[in-house]
Amino acid sequence: MTRKPITYQVFAVSVVLIVCAGIGVWASLIFSRAHITIKTDPAGGEIWVDNKGYSSPASVYLLQGSHDVWAIQDGYLPLSKTVIARRGQSQNVILTLEVDPNQPPEGAPL
Repeated sequence: MTRKPITYQVFAVSVVLIVCAGIGVWASLIFSRAHITIKTDPAGGEIWVDNKGYSSPASVYLLQGSHDVWAIQDGYLPLSKTVIARRGQSQNVILTLEVDPNQPPEGAPL
């Protein structure tokens, strides 16, 4: 009967512990944040959350608390909103943009 070298056993245990720790860190990060889905109406706007840009629709994970959300789109007035993120909760945010009367997009109702 041959025995595996102890270095192999230590390595295997180390890998298992690192993987488990990584899963634990990942889970704590996910569950300590709020999942927010943000869309613009009309679709296709640009979304900014705490000065970081996204395309609409955007799916972001935010720390608990208050966050500044902006939406911009050619031919529409910019819109800002404060979103309150609550740990472990999901929410949908729809930002309805108004037509810019000075530069309306082609085909937009006035």
